[in-house]
Amino acid sequence: MSHKTPLLLCALFGLLLISACKKDSAEKSPLIGKVMLINSDTPVDRALVRFIRTESNGLFNPVSSYIQQEIITGPNGEFTIPDTTTADYIQAWGLNSIYEGDPSAEVYLYNYIANGGMPKLYLKPPAWLKIKAVDVEPLNPEILEVRLDTLPGNFGSGWTNISNQTVKWRIHGNVNFPLTIRKYSTAIADYEYAYPELSPIAPFDTTEYIFEY
Repeated sequence: MSHKTPLLLCALFGLLLISACKKDSAEKSPLIGKVMLINSDTPVDRALVRFIRTESNGLFNPVSSYIQQEIITGPNGEFTIPDTTTADYIQAWGLNSIYEGDPSAEVYLYNYIANGGMPKLYLKPPAWLKIKAVDVEPLNPEILEVRLDTLPGNFGSGWTNISNQTVKWRIHGNVNFPLTIRKYSTAIADYEYAYPELSPIAPFDTTEYIFEY
């Protein structure tokens, strides 16, 4: 047998070891998540990401949840998901002074841990809308006043008069925000709805809008 054969076998064995190590290293690379503003690629710095685990307390008892770990995102909005985590899902909160405790939707981790990919959490940024209703036909007394629903979903409340006065309203930026307006006519207890469409409002800024009637 040639002396070269053992050397060749050693070289091949070494290459296999290196390949296996590289594969093992790639499989153990940390899973990275990211927090961004909704409907954008803008990262959220200093967001709080909570790793939450749920546990069943029996067939007739409610499921309990507890925070397993908390991580703060960096300037690029990214955070590392520990490979030892047993959390069921993650959820993000922005700075309370900005986002007022409005969290992201929950993102479950099982598929990401099993298959890889980047879990993404989206926060709704604040925005402000300055809105008022202007009577462009002042000689037509048909409409008495116009009111804006500032508390959607709360029946019987949140109707704010915007007739010829400006109301500054905090809403969410980067999302389509439906407006609901009531126009009250001269007939007693009679009104009609209007649903003006707005483009997504710029986040962290104030947009002015005039509803003409």
